[in-house]
Amino acid sequence: MTGGSAGIGLGIAKALADEGAQVFIAGRRQAELDKAVAEIGHGATGIQANAANLADIDRLYAIVKAKHGRIDVLMLNASFYVDPNCSRRSEASELVPVLEHLRRRVEEESGAARW
Repeated sequence: MTGGSAGIGLGIAKALADEGAQVFIAGRRQAELDKAVAEIGHGATGIQANAANLADIDRLYAIVKAKHGRIDVLMLNASFYVDPNCSRRSEASELVPVLEHLRRRVEEESGAARW
């Protein structure tokens, strides 16, 4: 789960772990990941990664595959604020290639679309 070290993502990660899921959370800040992993318990794993970086997504995927073998449930929970007065292109549109990249990786491994 991206964005699993705080807020709604942390709450969902805790609930999944409480139900027996092996939980992997990703975030940019190691200190927050470490704190969240301790709070989640149940053998949760925190992986420092930036969801907007394709190399980080590949590394994250490789770690999950090595430790668990596959992704059963994927939650993209990272959030951001976009200033409507900003002339810069929306950050949401910048994440589309990342999501497509991750979708292709999951489909390649599973042989079927999961979206």
